[in-house]
Amino acid sequence: MNDTQNIEIGIGNPEKRRGRVLRLAAAASALSIGLAACASGHTSSSGQGVATVAVLSSFTGADTGYGQEGMSGCIPAVDLINAAGGVLHHKLSCQAYDDRSDPADAVPEVHKILASTPSLLMTLGSGGNTAAAVVPLFNAAKVTVFSETGQSLFNVNHYSYYWRDVPVDASQGYAMAIATRMLGYSHPAAVFGQNVSSQGSLPSFVQGMNLLGHPVATKVLLPTSAPSYATQVAAIQSAHADAVVGEIDPASAATFTTELKQVFGHLPPLVGDQATDESPFLKAVGGAVGASTLRQRLTLVLPVASSTGPGFLAFKKALLSSATPNKTTYVTDSYSAADYDAIITTALAADEAKSLASANFERYIMPIANGVPGATVVHTYAEGVAALAKGEKIHYEGASGPISFDRYHNWEPGYVLSQLTPGGVKDLRLVPNSILRKLEVGQHATVG
Repeated sequence: MNDTQNIEIGIGNPEKRRGRVLRLAAAASALSIGLAACASGHTSSSGQGVATVAVLSSFTGADTGYGQEGMSGCIPAVDLINAAGGVLHHKLSCQAYDDRSDPADAVPEVHKILASTPSLLMTLGSGGNTAAAVVPLFNAAKVTVFSETGQSLFNVNHYSYYWRDVPVDASQGYAMAIATRMLGYSHPAAVFGQNVSSQGSLPSFVQGMNLLGHPVATKVLLPTSAPSYATQVAAIQSAHADAVVGEIDPASAATFTTELKQVFGHLPPLVGDQATDESPFLKAVGGAVGASTLRQRLTLVLPVASSTGPGFLAFKKALLSSATPNKTTYVTDSYSAADYDAIITTALAADEAKSLASANFERYIMPIANGVPGATVVHTYAEGVAALAKGEKIHYEGASGPISFDRYHNWEPGYVLSQLTPGGVKDLRLVPNSILRKLEVGQHATVG
């Protein structure tokens, strides 16, 4: 990994838009099935069928950068699938749709996808700011959607076409609390931005610290892209916090950490999550306080994933060989890897079902991802197709390592404390799953 990694975070307070989002979703859901019927396949001049992976994400707006993150997973996956002959003799293509970081703009894009996308195989994206509005529409239209939201509202759901192979915000917050104690900090400042992803992790972090017997010294909410955070920095200083733990959008974080360093005379210890391990954040904050300083002061709490396994190495090779812009910054991006895995898994499910229709292949996704007794482990699309051709059941383990979906199509990974280095991310210690599970059910625990 270079000094830059990749992340984008959400927009302002979601509650202000909640009523509007629900009204949009309700008004649109009745149209979604009919719109889906309008989407028709076509054949290229060479006779080769074409199918589309729709990337509905933020290419502009407050979350600018999420879109490229999704495309950085889509493009290498599609390249490998097409090199292996395509899905059921259909070449795949990645098509970008901009939700502009706003559910009000995302809903019309859903209609566009359903009405005009040729041979729609699946959709990617649908992050925290837009998932509540668009997932019900895709589900009603019977279109597979792999969402990047960490919102707890999807922890228990009845959307059969919804899948999530990224961490849940609440669990991330508990993991950050455990990590804070593992690092020896006893009275941290909880500093979170006013966006959906951050707000999902904040309550569980605060509760986690309480359950661990060390309440936070202060809780600070940062308005998005404010010209100054002097008041918030003063609150942290007066609380005598021994660390700053949380999730902040890149633009806000650059200003905040600059002022934090100025007031304290040095950058206090920082503890962050996946959002802190991505290119826009590290570029913005590294530029503000210095890349070497950021590496020294920041500890990451990340999902456990292999960076050396065959599935990851296949992803890395395909990404670096692709036409993806700024591709080196996405090599260790867990969201790009998750999107890559989502496409490979879905494509293999379509092959096993012998159909490009989600209604026909949906039931094959879980056994391919989770594995069944006697299944052949595969790490690439080509390996999977070859095994299916022999009549074998397959278990795909890709760039993210082994994934196990629950009955609600969510995945709960383990977590690891990691540190940035000039050459990449270095794993330090695992977050004990036994303590994590206790916090998740509200039990008190102690970190040794």
